Amino acid sequence: MCKQILSEDGNSRTKIIVFTDGRIGAGEAAREFLMEEEGLGCTWLDADDSVQVKNKKLAWYQYADVTEEDKVRPRVLVLHFAHAAGLNLQAECNNMILYTPLYVGIGSTSGDAVSDASTELQAIGRVFRPGQPKSTVNVYRLEILPPDSDGDEALDSHLIRRNTDKETIQMAVNADD
Repeated sequence: MCKQILSEDGNSRTKIIVFTDGRIGAGEAAREFLMEEEGLGCTWLDADDSVQVKNKKLAWYQYADVTEEDKVRPRVLVLHFAHAAGLNLQAECNNMILYTPLYVGIGSTSGDAVSDASTELQAIGRVFRPGQPKSTVNVYRLEILPPDSDGDEALDSHLIRRNTDKETIQMAVNADD
């Protein structure tokens, strides 16, 4: 998906945000894959990073590339949904990938769909804001499908349908219309 997005951008200066569920190791899985892909790589916030280092890494995705050092950095930032609050990435990022659907459930419970939908919307809000310089924001959602499912559904399908349900989203944003 990242290679496709970058290839569609003529000068490959596009910056991509990948949101993952960090509680289940999805961030590590995405990071490992991206680091092994030739020509991709990624930036991530390491648990051992100081606040200064984290802010520096985030700034790479908040501002335009100016120096040659800027221009050779990876184009992909991997974040956990827990990092979604308070970031303003809309000036330079207009592509987002939701790598995993959010699910805050325990065992066989369905979790809190409103909270999950709200967190996903908050993540999207990092790149989609009023007044941003780019008029189009692309949000991609990856979905794992079972091979030869014969109509069976994977957990991802259920969670995506649940997290994108119109009524759930209305409750998540406290909207009446």
